[in-house]
Amino acid sequence: MKTTRTSLVIAAAAAGLLAATGPAQADPLPTEPQTIQLPGTDTAGDAGYCPFPVTIQYFSNQQVTETTLPNGATEFRFTGHAEAIVTNDDTGESITYNVSGPGTQTVFPDGSFTIDAAGPNLLWTSVENTEPAGVLPLAYTTGRVRLAVDGNGQTTSYRLNGRSTDVCAELAA
Repeated sequence: MKTTRTSLVIAAAAAGLLAATGPAQADPLPTEPQTIQLPGTDTAGDAGYCPFPVTIQYFSNQQVTETTLPNGATEFRFTGHAEAIVTNDDTGESITYNVSGPGTQTVFPDGSFTIDAAGPNLLWTSVENTEPAGVLPLAYTTGRVRLAVDGNGQTTSYRLNGRSTDVCAELAA
């Protein structure tokens, strides 16, 4: 998954997208953290996320069910507990979030994808890909969120029935 696309941490989305064959029940994801680096707009311009670089450490005990759909898309269903520690790399300020979802991410053959998730989630997209949907580059959401991203990484739709927190603003404080 490209870091310029909207990404979802309701589960180890980065790891979950590596497999792509038939219906399967995956083993629990490792509890060792996955580390995700997001560049800041201070060095990456609009290809960045927050005004400063961010590191996400993701811990998961989630179950991932993977299914190949008739249209060639791959559907990932995530359930179980997960946490993310998000750190402002310039200041060392960190915030821990429950990102247990649950949710579904459907990845299409052209690289586009949709997310339908409930509960608490952490989502990110580069500043250049927040329009026209107007989403936050790094957001902690609670409630139901549904979004679509095209094959170029552009957010094309975003609906949230719940609350969204600007994680960049929280880390800058």
